[in-house]
This record gives sequence, C-alpha cells and structure tokens, in this order.
Amino acid sequence: MALASAVTVAVIGVRGTFKTADSAREVAFDQRVDNALTRAQQQLEEMTTDRNKYRELYVELRLAVIGCGLDPDDIVTKGDPGG
Repeated sequence: MALASAVTVAVIGVRGTFKTADSAREVAFDQRVDNALTRAQQQLEEMTTDRNKYRELYVELRLAVIGCGLDPDDIVTKGDPGG
C-alpha cells in the first residue's frame, strides 16, 4: 500500500512538472509572438511614413513641372527615352 501511494505521488509530481514546463513554453512562445508583432507594427509605421513622404515629394515634383509650363503626363508619355 505504501508503495502504491509513493508511485501515485511520484506520478502526480511528474505530471505537475510537465504542466509547469508546458506553461513556461507557452509563456515564452507568447512573448516571442508579441515581440515579433511589435517589430512588425513598427516596420509598418515606418513604411507608411516613408510612403507618405514620397507621395508628398511626387506631388511637389508634379507641381514644379506644371509651374514650368509643362504637362507632366506629356513628358512621361511623349518623352524621348533615348535621351
């Protein structure tokens, strides 16, 4: 009877150890996912900022070309690509 109790206690103890290890792995995985998500969100914000900057530069360039009396669409479609 004592042997059966000892085996039962040992099995319960080992099972608890596995659950603790599983929980620790889940927490570590969740942390890695959170870190990756944070990095992805930061990269998206940087890319969005860059895109907006280039859109503004494109508009400024078109306005400058129009200000010189040229049609930017004609320059692109009728320009001489050979120089």
